[in-house]
Amino acid sequence: MSVLLFDFVNVLYNPIDKQLNGEVFEYIKELKERKIPLFLFTNVSSERLEIYDKRLDFLRYFKKVTCGDMYVKPDIRAYESLKELTGCDFEEMILVDDSYENIEVGRSLGIKGIQFVNIEDLRKELEKLIN
Repeated sequence: MSVLLFDFVNVLYNPIDKQLNGEVFEYIKELKERKIPLFLFTNVSSERLEIYDKRLDFLRYFKKVTCGDMYVKPDIRAYESLKELTGCDFEEMILVDDSYENIEVGRSLGIKGIQFVNIEDLRKELEKLIN
């Protein structure tokens, strides 16, 4: 089974509105109900994530979180921690990120990637990879 790695800013969280992207959040809830392992892979610091979570209540939908406390994407060292975090090989991971560069670094390691543009494309591409 694949594990899903979601970015926070510009995927799950809209920094302009300072709110969660409601359609993406609903899809994340749906994926969790389907027992698909979800992980948050973000450059946001753990301190900032706690502040966001107190207001938006989203972290409970993710098995674990890796954040920008030590290394940030696209630094390869940020990706290297994912095997230990998820307990999976890179080839079992799917990264959803808005940054093409972040997706490409992941792909160089064997991680499947979807560049987030909108919820419709995300659903279509992700369902192809997890089914």
